[in-house]
Amino acid sequence: MTGPATTAGTVATAPTARGRTRIADSVVGTVAALAAREVPGLARVGTGAERLAGEVVHRLTGSATSTAGVTVVVDEGTASFTVELVATGDRPVHETADDVREHVVEAVEGMTGLRVGRVDVTVADLEDPDPTTSTDHTEEDDR
Repeated sequence: MTGPATTAGTVATAPTARGRTRIADSVVGTVAALAAREVPGLARVGTGAERLAGEVVHRLTGSATSTAGVTVVVDEGTASFTVELVATGDRPVHETADDVREHVVEAVEGMTGLRVGRVDVTVADLEDPDPTTSTDHTEEDDR
């Protein structure tokens, strides 16, 4: 048996007696983005520019969920992802990236039936987990 057929922006399962199921690439990307957001140590998926672009797409298309920061390619029933994220400094960055990768694989394979070939994770920035702390020193601190 061959893998699911693909057409522009969708993946289709083999037809059954009751019909065929098609899953748009954007849905696969949304599953990955939602899974990534569940991982501890993650401030957000995507960078400022990607989030702005996602907001523009949302306003133009009415799409309810932004996949800014997630790129998906589906080929012959196998999905590959690039996830760009901003981590918090409250746990090791490499652990956050590894957990994002595993979470995306489990969610996409479980929810779509696609095989995940790879998940490349780029940590684009690091945020202070406690924004009330500051390392800036001013003259007022000395008084």
